[in-house]
Amino acid sequence: MARLLGLPGAGTSASPDLALVLGNGFTWNFDPNNRGAANGYDAIGAIEHELSEGGFGRVGGLGYQNHSWGPMDLVRYSSLGHRDYTGGQDGSPTFFSVSGTELLTPFHNSVSTSGVFDGQDPADWNIGGDSFGLGGKGVMGVLSSVDLRVLDILGWTLTGSTPPPSSDDFRNTLTDTAHPFGSVVVGGSSTGNLEVTGDRDWFQIQLVAGTSYLITLFGQQGGGGTLEDPYLRVHNSAGTLLTENDDIVLGTNRDSQLTFTATATGTFYLEAGAFNL
Repeated sequence: MARLLGLPGAGTSASPDLALVLGNGFTWNFDPNNRGAANGYDAIGAIEHELSEGGFGRVGGLGYQNHSWGPMDLVRYSSLGHRDYTGGQDGSPTFFSVSGTELLTPFHNSVSTSGVFDGQDPADWNIGGDSFGLGGKGVMGVLSSVDLRVLDILGWTLTGSTPPPSSDDFRNTLTDTAHPFGSVVVGGSSTGNLEVTGDRDWFQIQLVAGTSYLITLFGQQGGGGTLEDPYLRVHNSAGTLLTENDDIVLGTNRDSQLTFTATATGTFYLEAGAFNL
């Protein structure tokens, strides 16, 4: 990693920096237009996952994995302002945060409350549908905006990462593969920009079946931005619209808010839009 980042004294190597093998005991989906084909694993997501670990240094350890520590151990928080180095032994969920002021995607807790290490990478996410998270048959592992922030804090710069003002920050639809999903966790928050009239921002969230959630989209009214009349929609993992809200109080409070009870455990999508900018 030091050599790839160009640090002094890192030396050189005649060997490849990373060798990646996709196991032939699995069925892989290589078609970029059909990454979620049934009974197959998303090859693109798997490759992004492994390259980001072995080639970009997206690794942790917490003293358990390989008896070592890694860069991702420094950005692990159990609550705002509180780092957590136990890997789950304290029974608390942990989240990625750049500064401890915003909890983003949840980490996998690799250590049980009894102190047993499960052998899984502690720097991986504890969600599916994300290339840095859990793999599964028929599930796309997409590269999210949070994933790109991880690579940024590890010292990497995305080519062309200074976009023109007219570019979009998050997906406009479920199938908009030109942009990443946003990400938000239960109890946390996230922000985005609607660059043009008609733009939408899609955020991934992991919910638990039977649990009710209060979801709020703040614009001008709540001091969350400049949107005069935002609206909020909730979709299931297939993109089907489940519920929506325009005004909290019709004509009075034009921010959006709804209570939603998850019908299944897994990935849902929050769509942020507005009737005008």
